[in-house]
Amino acid sequence: MSKGEFAERLYQTLVNLRPIDTSRSGYVLVFAAACAVVGLLAVVLDLCSRFTVGRSIMGLSHSVGRTPIFLVMWPAGAAITGYAAAFAGILQPCLLSCVSAGVAWHLIARQLLLKRPGGQVPEDKDPPGVEE
Repeated sequence: MSKGEFAERLYQTLVNLRPIDTSRSGYVLVFAAACAVVGLLAVVLDLCSRFTVGRSIMGLSHSVGRTPIFLVMWPAGAAITGYAAAFAGILQPCLLSCVSAGVAWHLIARQLLLKRPGGQVPEDKDPPGVEE
């Protein structure tokens, strides 16, 4: 899959709301990238909520040092989790699943860890910087 084709398929999924074509190669990568974009938008919206309403909807503790980390790591976590969940068959490659993985990737990652051999999940319930 070329870069142009990848960008076009990602654009068709996110902007034109077309379903991800699972018959074509690379659909899991398109899904993971879409999860990352949604994850980035979720952090930006959460930051806007923090400045307008005075509290974070997602429970993130925004600061000058932490917000840039959230802007990088949240989409990365969403992409990795979306890729693994689509590959494992936990999420169907569609826009609703992209939104689910983009916003709640830390909960989905927990379920992926439970499916691995041994099924033990570390006791840390939330990623650093996330408040209950």
